Amino acid sequence: MSIVTGKPFSMNLPCPLGDVELATKRDELVGELDTLDSIEIDKKEAVDEFKAQMQSIAERAIQLRRQIRTRSEDRPVECVKHADLEHFTLTVVRTDTADVIQEHTMSESERDPRAQRQMEMSEAKQ
Repeated sequence: MSIVTGKPFSMNLPCPLGDVELATKRDELVGELDTLDSIEIDKKEAVDEFKAQMQSIAERAIQLRRQIRTRSEDRPVECVKHADLEHFTLTVVRTDTADVIQEHTMSESERDPRAQRQMEMSEAKQ
């Protein structure tokens, strides 16, 4: 003889699904997988965006580090060219400090007065 002891309780046990329930579960699965794919795409885009931001910050940090280490930075500075036609040298001079930046022997085309005028005209356009 058996007797019921205590209150009834619930347990999760396997139960067969009908055709309608299976179709509903399939539709739900497709929806969940689509959502997962969408989130994965969003995640990749976010990661790419953060990588780009981090790269930009890293490049700026490298630039600042170099400027601090060298105690200087590159800036646009007005310069002029001096052509010494006697010694065939071309010298680039800063106009703010009069420091010589470059000096080299003139090439054949730089020695040609017509080429000199063309070079001056093209520099004037800039």
